[in-house]
Amino acid sequence: MKKYVLLFLICLVIYGAHFIHAGHGIYGDGNGYWSYTHSLYFQHNLDLKPIYAHLKNFTINERPVPRLFWGVQPTKTGALPNHWLIGTSLLWLPGMVVLGILTHMMSITFSPYHLLWEIVPGISGVLMGVVGLYFIEKTISRLWNNGVAVKVAFILFATSNLIYYVAIEPALSHSAIFCINSVFVYTWVRLNPKYRRTWLIWGLLVGLSAIIRITGILIAVLPLYTFLRQVAAPEKHTRRHVALFFLYILGIFISLTPQLIVQQVIYGSVFSQPYARFYVTQQGVSAWWLPQALFSAERGLFVWNPVYLIALWGLIRWSKTNVWGRLSLTYLLLLLVAVGFWGGVLSAGFGNRFFIEALPIFALGLAHTISRISTKNLYLLYGSLFIWNMLLIIQFFGDRPRLVDQKGLTYANLISGQFSVPLQIILKRLQ
Repeated sequence: MKKYVLLFLICLVIYGAHFIHAGHGIYGDGNGYWSYTHSLYFQHNLDLKPIYAHLKNFTINERPVPRLFWGVQPTKTGALPNHWLIGTSLLWLPGMVVLGILTHMMSITFSPYHLLWEIVPGISGVLMGVVGLYFIEKTISRLWNNGVAVKVAFILFATSNLIYYVAIEPALSHSAIFCINSVFVYTWVRLNPKYRRTWLIWGLLVGLSAIIRITGILIAVLPLYTFLRQVAAPEKHTRRHVALFFLYILGIFISLTPQLIVQQVIYGSVFSQPYARFYVTQQGVSAWWLPQALFSAERGLFVWNPVYLIALWGLIRWSKTNVWGRLSLTYLLLLLVAVGFWGGVLSAGFGNRFFIEALPIFALGLAHTISRISTKNLYLLYGSLFIWNMLLIIQFFGDRPRLVDQKGLTYANLISGQFSVPLQIILKRLQ
């Protein structure tokens, strides 16, 4: 546990430095989630007008930095729209309550728009990322051993884009869904499917994942094999198994309820979800989107973070002898197809952020690989991946036109930039 406390503190320092440098603590889509959290905490409703007015006229050093970048025309209910899901916002609320209690105890009063409140989503994101790693370690230690588990947790963190979304920009949905899916995979491995509470817990976690990101619902496929195997068993008790599955669906529905309420209040219908509609109708499935998602120089999953490819290879090998491995591959295939629907597959961010929710599954493949290679080769391979990742983060900030805005990024200048961009930054500092 001490190592995770230390990791939390290190990530917090990095986030704090980025906060001070940027002049605010929530970026991009995080402002959509923050709008929900802010309105629920300070106004106890979904009236987004005050927070939208604040974000629209945000200034840093007397320079306007509009953080409201989406349409805000009132819907048919008269409410202002927010097409982001509510799950991440709800997970930030406990931190708001804690900060509110602390400031009250110290008799300190801050404006609802004070930057201090923006620290809460960042700290919450860091905490959820570290908690997710903790549960990954617990899952791997149950399937392999403690030594492999610790290595997997820290290699996954240091060599994937998770480090960026936990330590640098944690106030987004990525650390939240990573945490919830890590807990879910742990319960999938750990809990006994014969008990009612197991299926209810699974359902609650699946539903929560789904209201963080739409593709979170796909992880629901993992327990289905258990249900089908129980039904097909010679000593099957159909009524009991149906009752268990009903609890699973009930748990999912309970967790989906906050999102359904939001849709009713803002859009006038529980079935109206603009983000989902945009997701499906953007451009449809294209054979080109899938290889782009994995191999493009512009945030291709395996190009920016090769550790995913190594983990996938381990998962494939593990699946030959383990049914959990085959179920994991089924889930990854479904996620890949879902990402293929998304016209913004290479949208802004560090690496292909759409696959962060699958990191707890990739961790299983990584564990299989680590358990079968020597310590020397392990240090050589993952030490190289760590250096690549750190240089890529430097390049991401140092060459924003190419890596952030995707202006002329190729395999050649992505690789050469790993060395040229840090060198240019050093030379500039020395001048």
